[in-house]
Amino acid sequence: MASLDGPELADADPVRTERVRDTWVELLSSPGPGRDEALARRHGLLLKAARHQVSQMLSRLPAIGQARWDDLVNQAADEAMVAVLAKLPSFPAASCGGGRGH
Repeated sequence: MASLDGPELADADPVRTERVRDTWVELLSSPGPGRDEALARRHGLLLKAARHQVSQMLSRLPAIGQARWDDLVNQAADEAMVAVLAKLPSFPAASCGGGRGH
């Protein structure tokens, strides 16, 4: 599978970005090993984002300890994954049964 994540997407060509999005939507919408890999990769990205966000909030949190910090990060990533999966049908690639131009 081509790289579907990373900071390089911030400055990416809009057409490429759309293809990457459509590929994610297609993989996450279809059963099978491709979906399992896409779920694991997407969850990894969500964990990375959650770690960053929780780290930014640490100064405003009471001392919570590493176990509670890890739990908070995992809960945030899990909830984000559920939200992403719930919204998959609203993405254009999912609504037409596959990616555009694939």
